[in-house]
Amino acid sequence: MSPSPHPNHIKINFTPKTKTFISAASTSTKGKKPKLSRQNQSTSTTANSTHVHVNMYYALYGGYASTESPPHFTSPSEACTWGISRFKKDGLGNACAYQASPDFLQYVGLTKVCSSNLKRISLPSKRSSTIENAFFSNVHFYQVLDPTLLPRTSYVRCSNKIYSKIVQQFKEYQDYHFSSNSVYQTAAICECSTDIFFQPCQLLDDKIRASPCAFIQMEKKFQANMKNGSSCGIDELIARAHNYINLNRFRRIILSVCCGRSETESQSDDSDFSICLDIDKRSLFASKFAYKYVLKRKRSILFHHFDMNVGLGNLLESLSVHKLPIVVLFQHPSPSPQPKSRNAIARASLHCIEGLLSGFVCSIHYVFDHNESTHSWTFQELSNLAVSKCNDVTKASISVSNEATISQFEDTEVNHPVYGMVNRNGWALMKKGEERTFNLMLRQELHSSFSSSTAACNWKFKKLTTVVLLLSSRDSAAVDLVLDAVAGGCLSRVACTTHREQLQSGMRMPCLLRST
Repeated sequence: MSPSPHPNHIKINFTPKTKTFISAASTSTKGKKPKLSRQNQSTSTTANSTHVHVNMYYALYGGYASTESPPHFTSPSEACTWGISRFKKDGLGNACAYQASPDFLQYVGLTKVCSSNLKRISLPSKRSSTIENAFFSNVHFYQVLDPTLLPRTSYVRCSNKIYSKIVQQFKEYQDYHFSSNSVYQTAAICECSTDIFFQPCQLLDDKIRASPCAFIQMEKKFQANMKNGSSCGIDELIARAHNYINLNRFRRIILSVCCGRSETESQSDDSDFSICLDIDKRSLFASKFAYKYVLKRKRSILFHHFDMNVGLGNLLESLSVHKLPIVVLFQHPSPSPQPKSRNAIARASLHCIEGLLSGFVCSIHYVFDHNESTHSWTFQELSNLAVSKCNDVTKASISVSNEATISQFEDTEVNHPVYGMVNRNGWALMKKGEERTFNLMLRQELHSSFSSSTAACNWKFKKLTTVVLLLSSRDSAAVDLVLDAVAGGCLSRVACTTHREQLQSGMRMPCLLRST
């Protein structure tokens, strides 16, 4: 069904189904019917009564915390303002820092509602602040009591002039907590207008045809996935990752284990396959929504609700079958001093280091913010935590690089260790500090490549406590070198013969050999 031409020209002869309506007065002290101008009203008459129908408007984006029935407004500009406020509160304004906001934000939904099917409600926000309450103090919110009695929804577009004024009521960037102080620019909403017109939008037409409910709700699919706990488990994640990789030609795999809202990861090259993991559902909701409707990228990023200290080793081992370089990124791990948070980072780091020693991982990178005046990581603190669960043998096999500064306060770009030069988006831009990085790697003498020349591969076994050899059946010279070392008494025969079948298999396997 095509959208109607103009809201004020809608005339609906609508007879409600037999239904007992809960009057506003009987349910709430605020339950008053809306006072509407004549242009917002139309009537339909039955044999027994006259029902007043009014034009009501709602935001097409209700946010992560939206309800089944979105709040309705008597003014389209108020509905548009509410949608933008939810967009900002979810952190999606930061995702649009260097490009235009999605076009659908300028549209609002339109419904024709019987006045007895409306109830006045308070500000529908569970964590509203004093600033937010003041901003919407002059706005009346309404709830549709029974959405099943509504005719098919439509939409209209706010004029460019009105939309520009609405946007100016908000700040461009939000802080880490998306606080009201970083969202609202003005003390109270200052734009209430009916300057609207109809303009066809294919995206919204498709939403109307596909939606079984009475409203257009852009966030509904992603909200259901996050709130209902339907995010897939580790086995399904592995299966989905395999499908992505098999259907595309990627040059490497990037595993971001605490991605947040993925502002940096979303700037990756399409030749990189990024797997973004986080335990915060609201962050993943915003990431998925931005990737679909704001960034409009190709299928090169996979988002997943994931506890980083459970199953990470299995994931890395499963991804290794694709023979692509695997890069692990800890992107701004939380500096929380809580033992649970610290333990999660330490365990996740251990799994990644084991992958490094096993040949599944080619590098591990940590990116963190640093500010002397606030609680943040220091290089020494985070690097010590990263290897805190490693035993002495493992610690002897890896080295920690020096820290490097990749962005400073007021920089708009980041010299990222994984993604190269990218825009500095998100909360890192709001922090008055620096971004720093370091990485974990195999010790240089252990990471050297084998060659067919025994002289060039002199590992000085007698001087090493542990040797980590990443071998394959194709490197026959390396296998011969190891066997010669065993025959010469430099290495333990038991350790070598234990892994001999692995050395001769087609897999890239580790061989931990102790000197004698």
